[in-house]
Amino acid sequence: MQVEGGGTGNSYTGPTQVNDGNLVLFKSVGVNALGDGSATNTLTIGDGVGADNSAQVIVRNSNQIADGTDVTIDADGLLDLNTFNTSEIIGDLAGGGTITLGPTSSLTVVSSGSTTYSGSIEGGGTLNKNGVGTLYLDGDSELNVWNINVNVGRLDVDTDVNNASVL
Repeated sequence: MQVEGGGTGNSYTGPTQVNDGNLVLFKSVGVNALGDGSATNTLTIGDGVGADNSAQVIVRNSNQIADGTDVTIDADGLLDLNTFNTSEIIGDLAGGGTITLGPTSSLTVVSSGSTTYSGSIEGGGTLNKNGVGTLYLDGDSELNVWNINVNVGRLDVDTDVNNASVL
């Protein structure tokens, strides 16, 4: 399924769940294809039942997920910022799936609470941690990115950090 079309954001509210298959976000740059950032507008990728990466959200233009939208990526989920080298700003991050970043992509996590992510974050891009909350990358996490920036809040890492410059 592909969510596309011009300069108007979607008007639905409530959670978005991608259990299996692909959801491609392809609205104009900066126009929210998903959510409005409120507490009830969450994004869950995967249901923990399928094969690795069997549930995918592919971001074709940057800033398709509303800033502040909490994202959970289950073990079978993939948030793909690599294929089209895009960037996103999200709220809290949780789960244990996969995030891929393109060479100049960035994922900015603006956490307000304390969440744990135990999946992999890989690619040539940048992971930014903003927001007053704590993002905990536990021992099952795999970090293979070029840059990690902690601007606000706290990033607790209990895993190997491969190739990254931590600022």
